[in-house]
Amino acid sequence: VTDRVEKWTASCAIADISGDGLPDLIEVNYVEAQKALQKQCRDTIGAVACLPWEYAGAVDRIFINDGCGGFDALKDPQQAAATAERGLGIVVGNFDGIDGNDIFRLRN
Repeated sequence: VTDRVEKWTASCAIADISGDGLPDLIEVNYVEAQKALQKQCRDTIGAVACLPWEYAGAVDRIFINDGCGGFDALKDPQQAAATAERGLGIVVGNFDGIDGNDIFRLRN
């Protein structure tokens, strides 16, 4: 995995998403966290921890197993733009009875 973007990852799952019999990785991200540890937020009494809405929601990522010990990021720019939310949890399974795994994400 070479995609190095600072995100606060809340949950991960390992499951075959591509249908090739190999385990893929699903990363559920909470917020975009560029320079999160340097950011200072203030209220009426001084410095406090920044609240989640101080950051943009993050896009979840799926990494497809390449069969050689590595993973390739699955990229769909239209879906990514539509799903930049605050993700919290994930469940993967066959929920609809159709072949293949389905992804259920809990969002804030």
